[in-house]
Amino acid sequence: MYKRGLDAGGSEVRCAKSASDIYTAPSPCMEIKADDPVKAHIIEDSTLDFQIKKSPCVSLIGRRFVKGAAMNQYSGDMLICDNQTVKVTQDVTYVNIFYALAVDCLRRGMNDVNYQIAVCIPAAEYFDDNNNRIEQMKNNLAGDVAIYFPLADRTIRFHIEHNQIAVAAEGVIAAMRYRTNRDFVLKNTVVIDVGYRSTDITVLLKFSPVGKGAASRPIGGINLEANIQSQLERDNIFTTTENIRKALTTIYVQNGTELTDITEYVAQAKDLDVSDYINKTVELAAEDDIVLDKADVEEAVRKHYITQGQTIVDITTYVHNAKELFADTVHRSVLDVINAKMLSIGDIANVMCVGRPFSGDTSDPYNLVNLLRRKFVGNINMFAVPDAGIVNVVELINGIGTDE
Repeated sequence: MYKRGLDAGGSEVRCAKSASDIYTAPSPCMEIKADDPVKAHIIEDSTLDFQIKKSPCVSLIGRRFVKGAAMNQYSGDMLICDNQTVKVTQDVTYVNIFYALAVDCLRRGMNDVNYQIAVCIPAAEYFDDNNNRIEQMKNNLAGDVAIYFPLADRTIRFHIEHNQIAVAAEGVIAAMRYRTNRDFVLKNTVVIDVGYRSTDITVLLKFSPVGKGAASRPIGGINLEANIQSQLERDNIFTTTENIRKALTTIYVQNGTELTDITEYVAQAKDLDVSDYINKTVELAAEDDIVLDKADVEEAVRKHYITQGQTIVDITTYVHNAKELFADTVHRSVLDVINAKMLSIGDIANVMCVGRPFSGDTSDPYNLVNLLRRKFVGNINMFAVPDAGIVNVVELINGIGTDE
């Protein structure tokens, strides 16, 4: 029995064998005609073109999809997660889960295997008392799956038993990393789970929802990007959403007309859990003959740049404005949810901020966690889990164990 934790997010799908073995792929895909030509001479990655031959989700049978760079070679209909529609009912959810498991088989040289899986769905759907979304998810996943990869000329087959599927709530499963913290467990905690296309807000006590379920709002990282782009265009600065996303996630040191990407050095320094990650970043870069000083790094972790030809544009002010607006929107949404549960902000002991938008330098006043901290009155503990997608699948696989 092969065990995997899976998170089919709005921007990425992740499949974890363990905390140190996680496969990630972009979630968006394009549906093309089943008889469209195979472009092996152009597309190098043989996993990017696939056809679902057999599936318990019958609406997928016979359909062919491409991902990533392969989408540039075809015309077809885009499949992306729709934040206005229940995730459990969307074809793209199952396309991505089955795809991730099939690629898992390809990567490991496996076929005709049985999987035990743990998956997560939005908290608002998980705690939906009127519709059994958990059972709906299981029914669409349980059974025989066959996926053909034409670029590899290979069919991957696997089976998932209904009783070998566990379903958890996004955000809430990430909160499990604090299960030994008594203050977190025994007091009211608000979990704000910001995804790329939606935000779920759940009030927990002892890891169970207070009142009726969770609330979902159609705001996410995509809105942050759109706001930045809108501001730039008003100042006649035109760029792509992809460039804005890169500016939000990449750490650059500016040296005249050049930008040096130090993102990996900062990430490595933080992973080492040292008291001064700034100086550690300088040391790690020096090992690769990249000369930085502390001031360079301190500025870089708070700055955001895009390039237009040979010109470097500092968009930090635009990012700050967008984050302020985004924090206001999230704060108002949280207060609405709390009030709907007949609670006040004084009843809340902890706020847990889950999702990539909460990443960044924790000392930066424009870090979204710090912006929210200033908006909530009272003595509230703030927790941040910016790497939510990773934490979700790690906690999922921790819940079911590793391969037998």
